Amino acid sequence: MKNRALLSAFTFAFAAVGCAMHSPVAEGGPGKRPTKTCDEKGVKCDVVVSVTSCTPAGITLDHEVLGVAKGSRDVEIRWTISTPGYDFAKKDGIKFKTGDWPKEFDLPEGNRNRYKWRDRNNLDTGTRSYDYSVTVVKSDGSACATLDPTIVNDA
Repeated sequence: MKNRALLSAFTFAFAAVGCAMHSPVAEGGPGKRPTKTCDEKGVKCDVVVSVTSCTPAGITLDHEVLGVAKGSRDVEIRWTISTPGYDFAKKDGIKFKTGDWPKEFDLPEGNRNRYKWRDRNNLDTGTRSYDYSVTVVKSDGSACATLDPTIVNDA
Protein backbone atom coordinates (compact mmCIF):
# COMPACT_ATOMS: atom_id res chain seq x y z
CA MET A 1 0.00 0.00 0.00
CA LYS A 2 2.85 2.38 0.87
CA ASN A 3 4.52 1.61 -2.47
CA ARG A 4 1.33 2.43 -4.34
CA ALA A 5 0.96 5.77 -2.49
CA LEU A 6 4.62 6.60 -3.15
CA LEU A 7 4.23 5.72 -6.84
CA SER A 8 1.13 7.93 -7.05
CA ALA A 9 2.99 10.83 -5.44
CA PHE A 10 5.91 10.50 -7.89
CA THR A 11 3.53 10.27 -10.85
CA PHE A 12 1.71 13.42 -9.72
CA ALA A 13 5.01 15.28 -9.19
CA PHE A 14 6.32 14.39 -12.66
CA ALA A 15 3.01 15.36 -14.26
CA ALA A 16 3.06 18.73 -12.47
CA VAL A 17 6.64 19.41 -13.58
CA GLY A 18 5.79 18.44 -17.15
CA CYS A 19 2.78 20.75 -17.23
CA ALA A 20 4.82 23.62 -15.79
CA MET A 21 7.39 23.17 -18.55
CA HIS A 22 4.68 23.61 -21.20
CA SER A 23 2.59 26.33 -19.57
CA PRO A 24 1.67 29.41 -21.59
CA VAL A 25 4.47 31.91 -22.14
CA ALA A 26 4.25 35.05 -20.06
CA GLU A 27 4.25 38.48 -21.65
CA GLY A 28 7.75 39.56 -22.56
CA GLY A 29 9.19 36.05 -22.45
CA PRO A 30 10.23 33.85 -25.37
CA GLY A 31 7.40 33.84 -27.89
CA LYS A 32 6.28 37.25 -26.62
CA ARG A 33 2.54 37.80 -26.57
CA PRO A 34 1.08 41.22 -27.29
CA THR A 35 -1.02 42.98 -24.66
CA LYS A 36 -2.58 45.02 -27.48
CA THR A 37 -2.99 44.17 -31.16
CA CYS A 38 -3.71 46.98 -33.57
CA ASP A 39 -4.53 47.21 -37.27
CA GLU A 40 -4.76 49.80 -40.00
CA LYS A 41 -8.52 50.23 -39.64
CA GLY A 42 -9.99 50.17 -36.15
CA VAL A 43 -7.48 49.79 -33.34
CA LYS A 44 -4.91 52.58 -33.23
CA CYS A 45 -1.30 51.81 -32.35
CA ASP A 46 -0.79 54.35 -29.59
CA VAL A 47 1.69 53.58 -26.82
CA VAL A 48 1.85 55.73 -23.68
CA VAL A 49 5.27 56.09 -22.02
CA SER A 50 5.26 56.98 -18.32
CA VAL A 51 8.37 57.90 -16.32
CA THR A 52 8.72 57.80 -12.54
CA SER A 53 12.53 57.77 -12.42
CA CYS A 54 15.58 57.67 -14.70
CA THR A 55 16.04 53.91 -14.40
CA PRO A 56 14.81 51.15 -16.73
CA ALA A 57 12.34 50.14 -14.00
CA GLY A 58 11.13 53.76 -13.82
CA ILE A 59 10.08 53.80 -17.48
CA THR A 60 6.86 51.96 -18.31
CA LEU A 61 4.78 51.50 -21.44
CA ASP A 62 1.10 50.72 -21.35
CA HIS A 63 1.89 47.96 -23.89
CA GLU A 64 5.42 46.59 -23.63
CA VAL A 65 4.60 43.96 -26.23
CA LEU A 66 2.57 45.51 -29.05
CA GLY A 67 1.03 43.42 -31.82
CA VAL A 68 0.16 44.39 -35.40
CA ALA A 69 -2.59 42.21 -36.84
CA LYS A 70 -1.90 39.84 -39.69
CA GLY A 71 -2.77 41.46 -43.01
CA SER A 72 -2.58 45.02 -41.66
CA ARG A 73 -0.36 47.21 -43.80
CA ASP A 74 1.19 50.64 -43.27
CA VAL A 75 0.15 50.91 -39.63
CA GLU A 76 1.32 54.07 -37.88
CA ILE A 77 2.70 53.36 -34.41
CA ARG A 78 2.78 56.41 -32.11
CA TRP A 79 4.53 56.75 -28.75
CA THR A 80 3.77 59.62 -26.37
CA ILE A 81 5.56 60.50 -23.13
CA SER A 82 2.84 61.39 -20.64
CA THR A 83 5.12 62.56 -17.81
CA PRO A 84 6.19 66.22 -17.69
CA GLY A 85 9.93 66.77 -17.29
CA TYR A 86 10.98 63.92 -19.60
CA ASP A 87 11.56 63.75 -23.37
CA PHE A 88 12.59 61.24 -26.00
CA ALA A 89 16.31 61.30 -26.80
CA LYS A 90 16.80 63.54 -29.87
CA LYS A 91 18.59 61.05 -32.09
CA ASP A 92 17.28 57.64 -31.03
CA GLY A 93 14.11 58.13 -28.99
CA ILE A 94 12.64 54.98 -30.58
CA LYS A 95 15.17 52.72 -32.29
CA PHE A 96 14.73 49.21 -33.69
CA LYS A 97 17.47 46.75 -32.82
CA THR A 98 16.89 43.26 -34.15
CA GLY A 99 16.00 41.26 -37.22
CA ASP A 100 14.97 42.56 -40.61
CA TRP A 101 13.39 45.70 -39.16
CA PRO A 102 14.57 47.95 -42.06
CA LYS A 103 12.37 45.86 -44.38
CA GLU A 104 9.27 46.62 -42.32
CA PHE A 105 9.66 49.94 -40.49
CA ASP A 106 10.17 53.35 -42.09
CA LEU A 107 9.18 57.02 -42.02
CA PRO A 108 10.29 57.81 -38.45
CA GLU A 109 9.31 61.17 -37.02
CA GLY A 110 9.88 62.45 -33.54
CA ASN A 111 9.94 65.42 -31.25
CA ARG A 112 10.33 65.91 -27.52
CA ASN A 113 7.40 63.83 -26.35
CA ARG A 114 5.93 62.21 -29.48
CA TYR A 115 7.51 59.67 -31.80
CA LYS A 116 6.15 57.55 -34.64
CA TRP A 117 7.18 54.90 -37.16
CA ARG A 118 5.25 53.30 -40.00
CA ASP A 119 5.03 49.52 -39.79
CA ARG A 120 4.62 48.20 -43.33
CA ASN A 121 4.10 44.64 -41.97
CA ASN A 122 4.73 43.28 -45.45
CA LEU A 123 7.06 40.27 -45.17
CA ASP A 124 4.34 37.58 -44.96
CA THR A 125 6.74 35.10 -43.38
CA GLY A 126 4.75 34.30 -40.24
CA THR A 127 4.83 35.98 -36.87
CA ARG A 128 7.91 38.20 -36.41
CA SER A 129 9.18 39.94 -33.26
CA TYR A 130 11.18 43.15 -33.32
CA ASP A 131 12.92 44.42 -30.22
CA TYR A 132 13.37 48.16 -30.01
CA SER A 133 14.60 50.69 -27.50
CA VAL A 134 12.81 53.62 -25.92
CA THR A 135 15.42 56.14 -24.75
CA VAL A 136 14.30 58.88 -22.40
CA VAL A 137 16.17 61.96 -21.19
CA LYS A 138 15.27 64.63 -18.67
CA SER A 139 13.90 67.81 -20.24
CA ASP A 140 17.21 69.56 -19.46
CA GLY A 141 18.89 67.01 -21.77
CA SER A 142 20.63 64.98 -19.05
CA ALA A 143 20.81 61.24 -19.62
CA CYS A 144 18.15 58.95 -18.29
CA ALA A 145 17.55 55.33 -19.22
CA THR A 146 16.52 52.97 -22.01
CA LEU A 147 13.71 50.41 -22.00
CA ASP A 148 13.63 47.45 -24.43
CA PRO A 149 10.07 46.51 -25.50
CA THR A 150 8.88 44.50 -28.53
CA ILE A 151 6.58 44.74 -31.55
CA VAL A 152 5.11 41.50 -32.93
CA ASN A 153 4.02 41.60 -36.60
CA ASP A 154 1.28 39.29 -37.86
CA ALA A 155 0.15 38.82 -34.26
